[in-house]
Amino acid sequence: MANLVIASELPWADSAARLMHESGWTLTKDTPMRTAPRFLAAISLLAAPWAAVRLDLRAFFFGVQEAPIAAVDVFNSGYPIERSACLAVALGPSAAAECGNLRIVHPLPATRTFNTVRAPTLLYNSEFAHPYFVIPVVVFQQSTTAPPDSVTAQFYLTVNGTDVPKGLRQKWVGSEWPANVASSRRIVVKYDAINDTTGRYFYNVDVTNWYGPTPKTSAKTGGSGFLINRTQAG
Repeated sequence: MANLVIASELPWADSAARLMHESGWTLTKDTPMRTAPRFLAAISLLAAPWAAVRLDLRAFFFGVQEAPIAAVDVFNSGYPIERSACLAVALGPSAAAECGNLRIVHPLPATRTFNTVRAPTLLYNSEFAHPYFVIPVVVFQQSTTAPPDSVTAQFYLTVNGTDVPKGLRQKWVGSEWPANVASSRRIVVKYDAINDTTGRYFYNVDVTNWYGPTPKTSAKTGGSGFLINRTQAG
C-alpha cells in the first residue's frame, strides 16, 4: 500500500484522488502545496498499476521554497545612457518622451558672434529636474522553485562600505513567473534621489520570494551609476 499527499487547492486534486484511490493508494488531500516536499510519490510510483498512472507528472511536482536568482541587467542598465539609442515619442510641440524622461526644447532668439549666427536652445529634462535611480534587474526562478505568493525587491546605496536601504520594497505578484518551468522576468527597481547630491554611487539590490510570511532572499546584486541633481542649481 502506497501513500500520497495531494495539495487540496490544485485544480486536479479531486480527479487525482479518485484515480489513485481506485489503484490502491492511501490518499491524504489536505496538505498545502508549498509545504509539501517536491516528490512525494517518486519512490512508490511503481507500486501503482501502470494503467492507472494517467496523471500528468506535474501531480508529483510541488517545488521547494527557495530564493530567486537576481542579476542587474548590465547590457541594458542605463548607465551610462546612450541617448541616440533611446526611443523618442513626440508628446506635442517641442516635447517628447526620451529614455523614459520628459524632454522639452525651447529655442531662444538667434544671436551673431564673430560674424556667425547662432541659435541657442534651452533644454529641459525631467531626469535632471527630479533625479531617480532606475535599475533593471533580471529575476530568474528555477523549475524546482515553488511558486511564491509575491516577489519584492529592495534598493540599497553603499555608504562607507555599508548598504543603506533606500525607499520602500517594491512588489510583484508571484504568478508573473510560471510554475514548474525555469523562467526569468525583467523588473525595474527605482529610488527617488531628490535629496542626494550629484556624483557616482555604488548600489545593491536584493530580491525576495515570499511564501506567506516566510521570506527567501537572494544574494545581493549591484553596480554603480551616476546621479545628476540640478534642483539646487541657480
